[in-house]
Amino acid sequence: MKKIFCFTLALAVCLAGFFSANADAKKKNEPEKILYIPHDNRPIVNEQTISIIERAGYKVISPPDYLLGNRENLGNPDMLWGWLEKNATKDIKAAVISGDSMLYGSLVGSRKHHYGRQLIMERAELFKEFRNRHKKLPIYVFSSIMRTPRSGLASGYEEPDYYRNYGTNIFRYTELTDKKETDGLTARETKELAFLKRLIPERALNDWMDRRSKNFDANKKLTDMAKTKVFDFLIIGRDDNAPFSQTHMESRHLKRYAASVDRNKLQNIAGIDEVGLLLLTRAVNFGKKNNPSVYVRYNSGRAGFTVPTYSDETIDESINAELSIVGARRINEPGRADFILAVNTNQNGMTYEGGTHSNDGKEREGTKYFLGLVRSDLQAGRRVVLADIAFANGADNALMERLKNQKLLTKLQAYSGWNTARLCNRLRSVDAKNESG
Repeated sequence: MKKIFCFTLALAVCLAGFFSANADAKKKNEPEKILYIPHDNRPIVNEQTISIIERAGYKVISPPDYLLGNRENLGNPDMLWGWLEKNATKDIKAAVISGDSMLYGSLVGSRKHHYGRQLIMERAELFKEFRNRHKKLPIYVFSSIMRTPRSGLASGYEEPDYYRNYGTNIFRYTELTDKKETDGLTARETKELAFLKRLIPERALNDWMDRRSKNFDANKKLTDMAKTKVFDFLIIGRDDNAPFSQTHMESRHLKRYAASVDRNKLQNIAGIDEVGLLLLTRAVNFGKKNNPSVYVRYNSGRAGFTVPTYSDETIDESINAELSIVGARRINEPGRADFILAVNTNQNGMTYEGGTHSNDGKEREGTKYFLGLVRSDLQAGRRVVLADIAFANGADNALMERLKNQKLLTKLQAYSGWNTARLCNRLRSVDAKNESG
C-alpha cells in the first residue's frame, strides 16, 4: 500500500523475549485480553500484528474490518468510539489505541479528511472521558505526524488528488522551508523556494498545510494528555519523511513542545506502521514485568550511522527508541544478553530499493563478514534475531541465499525484511523450541 521503513526486528526481539511470559495464562487456558484498535485494516497492522501477540498466549480484542478504514474507505471515528466503550470490559488488561482512527477514521483518513478543527479536538477530548471511566486500565495511544512523500508516485495515491501533479514540488518546497529554519538557505535556494511557491497552486498548498495544521494541533493535545497521565504511554510516529521535510519540521516542533514530558510517558519516533506492535509489546512486557536484554550487532562499515531511506534519523537512534518503548535493555556484553539483534546494513551507509540490479544475489562487501557474525553467535548458543535492512521493499538476496544454503534460517529466533507488504516475521516460541529439543 505504501513504502515504509518498518524496523520490525527491534520489535521481534522483544516479542521473542516474552513468548514464555504468559505461560501461567496458557496453563489455565484463560488468556489475558488486550484491546487493540489499529490505524486501518491492512494485514500488517491488523491481522498479522494481532497474530504475533496471540502466539504469545494473549487474546486480542479488535474491531471488525468494516469499522476500520482503508485506502478507499477513510473509516468512521464515531462508530469506533462506540465500539471502544462497549468492548472496554473489566477483564481487559490493557488498551492500545490508534489516535488517527479515533480522530480521523484511519491513517489515510488523516491525510484526506475534511473534518473541522473543532470536531477533531472534541474527539480528542473523548480520551479524557474514557480515562475517567477506566481509571485503572493501562492506556497506550499512538498517533502519526503526517508524511511528506517525495512525489505523487511515492505517495501511492494516498494523498489528495493534487499531490499526483504537484507532490514533487510540494516535497521540495517543504524541504527548503525546513532547511531555512535550521541551516539557512543559499541565494539559489531562496530563489527556488520563491519559484515553487508561485508554481504550486495556492489552493492545493493551503489545503495540504491546513490539514497538517489540524494534525499538528491534535498531536499537541495528545501530548498534553500524556503529560497529565490520561495515557500511560503515547507514541507520535513520523510517517515517511526525510532529514529535511515538513514531517521533520513538525516533529522538531512537537519535540520542543513535549520537552517537559517524561520519556517514559511519550516518545516521538521515526515510523508508523510498527508502532501498534511496539505498544502491544510494551503492554505485555510491562504487564508481566519483563525486561529482556539485547545486544545489538551491526555489519561493518557505516553500521548504526546509516540513515535509511524514508527516515530522518540513524538506524541506531531508531533501535534505541524502540527497545526503550517495549521495555528492553540494551547491553554491551553479548554473552549476557537474552537476544542478539543482528542488523544487516550496507558498508557505505546507503539503502537501496530491493528490486534494483544491485540486489542480484551476488555477494557484496560485508556479506561474508555479517554471515560470519551470525554464524558465530548461533554456534555460541545465543538467540539471534536478524534485521535485514540493506534494501527497501525486499530482503538482501545474497544474504538470504547464503543463510538458506548454510541452514541457518531456521535457527534464527526471528527474521524481518523491510517493507509493509513484504514483511516477514519468523517467530518461534522459546518454550516450544525447548520442548521439542
